[in-house]
Amino acid sequence: MPLALHIAISGSGRQIFDGLLPDIAAVNGLLTPPVVTYTTAPGSMRDFCQGVGGSSPDVVLTTHTMRPALVSECTRNGVAHMVRVELGRGALVLAVRAGSDLTKLTARQVYFALARDVPDQDQFRRNTAIRWSDINKELPQLDIRFQLPLRSEGDRALLGGLVLEAGCRGVPLVQAIFAANERAARCTTTRGDRVREIPRDQAYRELMNAPTGTVGVLPYRDVADSSGQLVALELDGVVPTNETILQGTYEFTSMYWLYAKRGQALRGRPEAVDAAVDRVIARALTEPVIGPGGILAGLGLIPISAEDRAAQRTVFTVQPSTYNVMPLMTWLADVVKSTGSLVGYVLGGSTSGSTSGELDFTQLMDLAGYKTTEFDTSVGIIPDAGMIFGIVREMSEADKDYLERVLRLDARTRTGAVPDIQRKIVRSVLEVSEAEGYDINQVDIELLPLPSVRLVLKPTPGAASQTTAPPAPVSDTADALASSGLSQ
Repeated sequence: MPLALHIAISGSGRQIFDGLLPDIAAVNGLLTPPVVTYTTAPGSMRDFCQGVGGSSPDVVLTTHTMRPALVSECTRNGVAHMVRVELGRGALVLAVRAGSDLTKLTARQVYFALARDVPDQDQFRRNTAIRWSDINKELPQLDIRFQLPLRSEGDRALLGGLVLEAGCRGVPLVQAIFAANERAARCTTTRGDRVREIPRDQAYRELMNAPTGTVGVLPYRDVADSSGQLVALELDGVVPTNETILQGTYEFTSMYWLYAKRGQALRGRPEAVDAAVDRVIARALTEPVIGPGGILAGLGLIPISAEDRAAQRTVFTVQPSTYNVMPLMTWLADVVKSTGSLVGYVLGGSTSGSTSGELDFTQLMDLAGYKTTEFDTSVGIIPDAGMIFGIVREMSEADKDYLERVLRLDARTRTGAVPDIQRKIVRSVLEVSEAEGYDINQVDIELLPLPSVRLVLKPTPGAASQTTAPPAPVSDTADALASSGLSQ
């Protein structure tokens, strides 16, 4: 059978990745063209971690970051040597023609303008808003008109996950829906009126010809190249620019990644495939691909900084044959230090670097879908204190990505041992929730006399009987995960 690279592509980035495929085919060195499959971003990661050979892809092009739980799954299935390359970043923007009275929106306003059904007290009703002033009296009295990507296009999925789910996050009636798929459907199902669906290659021209005030959903590059004829709306207080997209302050941004398996010959895959994978990785790291004048910039991505591009190349070229996971991949949680600081947390101790308006631990757990059901403390010969969180809703993939962004931002704004431990606990919950076959029904946190976390796992339909994880020291996140029966 002729050898060929197996490549999986996530649908959310298909337009970009399809433009890169000819270059991959040209440099991989195999006589047979790559075998390409298309799936969801999370699905492409799971397929990658199925094992070596067979239908599992050698290379994945995706907008989804691999989380530690999937790294563990990869390892269990013999996929231990991986490389990740950040290819660039792209952003979805809401744009209008220059001169429009509509200049800024929030994701919440977009949700209430676009959703087919909107919350009204204790029930959902059909959306009847006609003008933007119906959504908010401070918005102009312009008719609501949207130009959306086709449902089959990746930008439509990005609109749902990045903007619409963000807009309905925190709406009480929506948050009361336990099932992630049902809640996501409520957020992302759009109305049939006030909306036109336009193919991507026609979006710019159609928006230029649309009535003033029509909002188009476009890639950032299309607006940046419009010579000022199109203007990107300020969204949630941030204007999309190269800087805000790269810094992550414009939240409606996607990162584009290449994941590849190395050293597969050690597991029985032909050496020619290993060589082909290495050629693809080496090519992906070059300036003609990921640099400012490269292929991907021409397709609409914003290149990452020159320093980051150089760092990626250095890691790969210095040790091209050791098959170690690249140090840039911050997949596994660090060991938590100073666990005794949890005592300070329960007794009301302060955290260094914290300021007013930042998220606290219970708010982070709420984003993960858990609310406090009990808080116990007692004083005796051996004092004890603890908190119990119960699950109130499942996280959708968009919720998980949002929580990841919040945790990264929180790490910059809240320093010190206590917030570090809090983030580790939330990350443990996030990562274990990724494991197939289990839901975390309850999180028990014992702060005294010895900090520990216990995860109560409930099997999903068809899985084994319920398991209660024994207490685990918070001082090592990997131990906490292992104690739940799921190896890190």
